[in-house]
Amino acid sequence: MTDYTFRNGKKLRTGFTTGICAAAAAKAAVTMLLNGELLTEVEIIWRADRGTDPRGDGAEAPEHKTISGQDAGTLKQHIFPLEEAKVMKELACCGVRKDAGDDADVTDGILIMAEARLADWQRPGGIPEALEADFSPADRQEALEAGSGILILGGEGIGRVTLPGLDRPEGEAAINSGPRRMIREAVRAAIHECASEAVQTTQHECASDAASGIIITISAPDGRQIATRTFNPLLGIEGGISILGTTGIVDPMSGAAAEESVRTEVRVRCAQMKQEQMRQERSQDAPVNQGDAMQLVLAPGNTGAAFAEQELDIPRDRMVLCSNYFGAAIDEACLQGVESILLIGALGKMIKLAGGIFNTHSYESDARLDILMRCALQAGADEELLREMDRCITTEAAMAVLKEHELDRKTAGIVCSRALEYVRRRCGRRGDAPDCQMILLSNRGGWIASSEGARI
Repeated sequence: MTDYTFRNGKKLRTGFTTGICAAAAAKAAVTMLLNGELLTEVEIIWRADRGTDPRGDGAEAPEHKTISGQDAGTLKQHIFPLEEAKVMKELACCGVRKDAGDDADVTDGILIMAEARLADWQRPGGIPEALEADFSPADRQEALEAGSGILILGGEGIGRVTLPGLDRPEGEAAINSGPRRMIREAVRAAIHECASEAVQTTQHECASDAASGIIITISAPDGRQIATRTFNPLLGIEGGISILGTTGIVDPMSGAAAEESVRTEVRVRCAQMKQEQMRQERSQDAPVNQGDAMQLVLAPGNTGAAFAEQELDIPRDRMVLCSNYFGAAIDEACLQGVESILLIGALGKMIKLAGGIFNTHSYESDARLDILMRCALQAGADEELLREMDRCITTEAAMAVLKEHELDRKTAGIVCSRALEYVRRRCGRRGDAPDCQMILLSNRGGWIASSEGARI
C-alpha cells in the first residue's frame, strides 16, 4: 500500500531513498547468487527509525500479513520490482529504480544496481581477481569487523570522497553509513532466508557458507551525469551520486535532504579550515592568522556570497550557501567549533531571522513586513508611516518608504541587532560560542546595514 503525507494542504505520495533501493538490490543479488535463479522482485523489511532489517541478526521476520506494506510501529515493508537481473557462475546482479514519490528529487527514476560476488577473506586466492584492486586492507578489515564478511564497494556512477568532513573518509565511495548498515542487514537477511530454505547451490553445499564473505558493488549507470545537478560538486564528491538516507523513506517537500546537504557542506568547510590551520601551525614560513582561522560565512544565495568574495575578499571555501536552512547551518557550525559566523544576504530573506525564524522558506513563514514594521516602530516611525508600509507588498518597497523619511538605515540596524540576538541565543551563551555578525544587502547586492563587529 502506498504511504502518503500532507504538506501545505496537499496529499503527497512518499518515496524511497537511494539507500533502501541499494539495500533491496543487494538482497536480491545475493539471493540470486545463492540459489542460482533469476528474480523479478524482492521484498525487504526494515526499521524506518534507523534503517535496519529485523532479520539482520538472524531473527525470524514478522508475518508479512501483519504489516501488509503499511507502517507497523517502526517497520516498513515493500516489494521492489527488479530490472536487468542476471546470474552467472561467479556473480549475480540486478537493479532497483528509485521512486521518490511526489518529492522534487533529482535522483527520481535513477537505476541503482547491485552486484554480488562470493569471497573468502582468509584463503589466499579467495577474492575475485577483478575486484582485488578496488579495495584496501582497511576495507577488508571493515568487512571482517563490521559486516560479518560483507564488503561494500562503489562502482560506476557512485561518487568518490575527495575532501574531509564527510560521512566517509577521503578516497572512499560516497555510500553513507546509514545505507551501508541497511545493505549489510539486507544481505544477512538474504543469507538467512536461503539457509532456512536449505537451498542447494552450484558453488556451495549450503547458502550459509556465503557468510564467510560477500562483496557487494553498488553502481548507478546514470550517476555521473545526474551528480552534476546535485550538491556533490560543492561537497568534494566527484564522479557520481551519493547513496543516502537513514530511514529509507523520502518525505515529499520536507526539506530534510536539502537541510542535510547544508549540514554536510558546513562540515566539509570546517574540516578544510581545520586542515589549513594545522598546515599553517606546522609551517615555519606561514604565520597563522588567528582572527580568520575558523570564520564561516553563511549566505542564503549568490547575492551574499558575491559580496563577501568581491567586497570582503573572503574565499569561497569559507562560505556555505545555506538557502533557507539557517538553523541547520548555525547548529552544525557550532558543533564544528567555528570561532565566528558572518551572516550575509538580502534583507527580504535575512529579516526573518529578526523574528527568530530559522527556516526562511515561504511555506514555513512569511512575516517579513510585520517584522520590518516592528523594527521601524522602534526606530521612530509613526502610525501614518506604518500604515503606508503596510500597503507595500515587498520589503524593498517598504524600505523605500522608510528612506523617504530617513529611517531606512536606523531600521536596518535594528533588524541586524534583533536577528543577531536570536542567532546568539541559538548558539548558546557559553564562552566557546562563536562570535556572530551580520551584513544586510539590497536585492541588487548593495550594502544596507551591518552589525558593529562586521568587517566592511
